[in-house]
Amino acid sequence: MKTLPVKYIILGVAITVLWLFAAFIPTYRSHLRVEIETAEAQRQLTDFENTLNRLPEFIKGYNELQSTRRNLTAKLYTKDDVLRLFDRLYLEAGERNLTITEITPPIEELLSLNKQIGNPTKPLFLNISVRMEGGYGDFARFVRAIERSDFYRGTNLCQIIGARDELFHLRQVYGFKALLGNFESKS
Repeated sequence: MKTLPVKYIILGVAITVLWLFAAFIPTYRSHLRVEIETAEAQRQLTDFENTLNRLPEFIKGYNELQSTRRNLTAKLYTKDDVLRLFDRLYLEAGERNLTITEITPPIEELLSLNKQIGNPTKPLFLNISVRMEGGYGDFARFVRAIERSDFYRGTNLCQIIGARDELFHLRQVYGFKALLGNFESKS
């Protein structure tokens, strides 16, 4: 009869161990996971509330930066104006069988354009030098087209380099003052 209490004790321990592994440990792990997820959600909620509380400050700073940007933009020449001018020069040269090898606005001038106190009503000018290759007649037609354009404001340099027998493969340099901004081609 002494074996019967031992059997009950072993059976009780086995049921307890089985209960631990089958029910308690999975439930405990699930409970811990829920607590960790809750803590993470609480941290995210606190971060979101802090962001919302600072939102008016961010909006005010953004508006101040946009205002500063508009003021600075009014003082700068636009890159698009210079690129449109260069595209126009390439178009004029291409129509006249000239090959442009280099277009150089002086760096000093680009820097001085940036330093000028912006007045949107005051026009900005840029000295441009165009190096190209082609014939005399084509070069003359190119110069005539540039001089008739809206952006042209005066010639600074006109140079033809080459031998007399190289009538169609001459190197030319043409420098002029250009008005930056909106310009249309004349008919």
